[in-house]
Amino acid sequence: MIRYRLDDLGWFQFEWLCQSLLKAHFGSGIESWGGSGDWGRDAYFEDALKFPEKDQLNPGPFLFQMKFVSEANAAGANPAPNLKKAVAAECSRIKERVRSGTFETTTYYVLMTNVPREQNLGKYITQKLSEFVDNNRVKILWANDICDHLDNSPNIRVAFPQILGLRDIQELLRAVVDKKVVERSKLAIERAAELAQVFVPTTAYNRTLQILQKHFFAVITGPPEVGKTTIARVIGLGKLGEDWECYECLKPDDFLQMIERDKAQIFIADDAFGSTEFRPAAADEWAHDLDRIIRSLDERHWLVWTSRTTPLKEAIEKMRLQGKAEKFPKPGEVEVDVAELNTQEKALILYRHAKAMNLEQEAKALIKKHASIIIHNEHFTPERIRRFVNDKLNIFLKSSQNCEDTGKLIRHTISLEIEQPTTSMRQSFNALDNAHQRYLISMLDTDSGEVNAKEIRDIFKQIYGDSIEKDPVILEDELSSHFLRKIEPPF
Repeated sequence: MIRYRLDDLGWFQFEWLCQSLLKAHFGSGIESWGGSGDWGRDAYFEDALKFPEKDQLNPGPFLFQMKFVSEANAAGANPAPNLKKAVAAECSRIKERVRSGTFETTTYYVLMTNVPREQNLGKYITQKLSEFVDNNRVKILWANDICDHLDNSPNIRVAFPQILGLRDIQELLRAVVDKKVVERSKLAIERAAELAQVFVPTTAYNRTLQILQKHFFAVITGPPEVGKTTIARVIGLGKLGEDWECYECLKPDDFLQMIERDKAQIFIADDAFGSTEFRPAAADEWAHDLDRIIRSLDERHWLVWTSRTTPLKEAIEKMRLQGKAEKFPKPGEVEVDVAELNTQEKALILYRHAKAMNLEQEAKALIKKHASIIIHNEHFTPERIRRFVNDKLNIFLKSSQNCEDTGKLIRHTISLEIEQPTTSMRQSFNALDNAHQRYLISMLDTDSGEVNAKEIRDIFKQIYGDSIEKDPVILEDELSSHFLRKIEPPF
């Protein structure tokens, strides 16, 4: 039994994993290919590498090909025939490239697969590929080899966090992290591990990492249920796997009391100013201490906020008045909006949730058939997809059994379900004070599909008149990035 459940990845993410692993091991010079125009190479390196021997530099070029076999590690599985078939098909494609003059000679041909090591299978693969490469330069990295490389490459757990969901997290941490580091860390490891099982490293995730590496401080913004907390905790879990201590802090004192200069530490202030409502008192606390906190951050001490940027702007303004904000980055330089997801990211999120649920064949077929409807729904969020796959899918299947137009019913119910607010979204709205709720309700009376801020303010004043408790401009600013998204006009 291999240590990591590589089968859970699927072919696309397995290829992505192998490319990430090669970059982590050999550096960014590894070229990532893949797709119909890859010329038979999923990764490539032109020059010399210390491979396959760790201490000997061998001349290139090196061609890396990834072959994923579905359920290769399932109980009673026999993946050899499928891998043989895939290798034979690849050899046929190489012959065609040789005939057409598009095949580039390679010194080493490296096959990476999720299939466990098998001696006879290895001989077959080497024999087939030796027609194009000297047989002692055909190398196979089996599932077991890939697991070894994963254990020995802690930095890949941050670059490719899906790994954290492929192995028992407690077992992994015991194997690769100092026990004292785990004991001192306050990250909710079990919850973070659950998130890792379905996590997809989105553009926002990668952007957050880039900001932390440059400024050591990042602010993750966005409405409820889009993944702010998930991104922060998965980054924390990944850094924990690199022997960093990881702490969640509710107030600045938590940070100031726990930071130690001789340790690598990451701090997560999850909704530091209120998970649902804007709390000026909490924001003032952070604003008061922000200068001390920022001065404490460096390449071994990171801070992640999951909140709105209004308190940050106020804190920086106070620092500016005190002459302390000269070197502090502008809010836009450390802010990451997680609300936007591209089509590929949505597809992977849907796949990861479905895979984690180990769905029956009928449920899998339904998702495959209607994936486009789900992915392109404008109300798509990771939390709504989790609810749909985990809680509603089986109900839909049962309700559609006696329906004449099953397809129409399912398309309607899928769309309806994804468009329904989740519990966290309702709680967020209900926790707002009257002024903030009234401002949002005023938006319902606007005439156009595109909501104009001035129009909302006028409606707000007309409806509530003398009972207005706060300037609508302030309300608008406080609700921005959590309930509202400001879009600048195109011209």
